[in-house]
Amino acid sequence: MIDKNILEVEAVNEIKCSKKVAFWNYWDHEHLDIVHDGYQKSDVLYDKKNFLFRVDQIKIPLVPFLKFMTPIFMVQDNDDDLLVYAIQMGVLSKTTITITSKSEKSCQI
Repeated sequence: MIDKNILEVEAVNEIKCSKKVAFWNYWDHEHLDIVHDGYQKSDVLYDKKNFLFRVDQIKIPLVPFLKFMTPIFMVQDNDDDLLVYAIQMGVLSKTTITITSKSEKSCQI
């Protein structure tokens, strides 16, 4: 599928935790609705060693009484990359999360 309406954004940050902890944080789906304000509810429907499928109920910014459901497919593609596919309010998104170790106690995302 070729689409000329593609938005690409790159954000790079170095954080003070190991690569292993950073991967764990992305894979810890149970915390989404507790820690992140926009998530109303997250239901993991399938979770295996390196991939999962879940459905999130998300509050619409500025109109918090309205919510929408979004399916999420996430796969750890290799030792450094997580790929996240979602459909949010009809918009298909693909997010590539690359986590590289900088030291024993820091990594770059």
